[in-house]
Amino acid sequence: MPLESRAVEGSPRLPLKLECLLGRGAAGEVWKARSPFGFVAVKCIDLAQRSKDSELATQEAWLLQRIRHPHIVRFLDLVVDKG
Repeated sequence: MPLESRAVEGSPRLPLKLECLLGRGAAGEVWKARSPFGFVAVKCIDLAQRSKDSELATQEAWLLQRIRHPHIVRFLDLVVDKG
């Protein structure tokens, strides 16, 4: 699911601009992005290609929303792009 450096649409609460690809794995890609809070990491999962992982991705987002730990990145938002 290659993405170009672009604005991420679908989240009016958190406008993001993708800066560069940080890595790829079995579940998708991680991008460095600029937000109103500074730099953030954005995990992009193509659920159309991995429909069986849809429930796991939703569960991961739900859990990350609740975790507050100095060594775990803070969860900011979930965007589902149906395009």
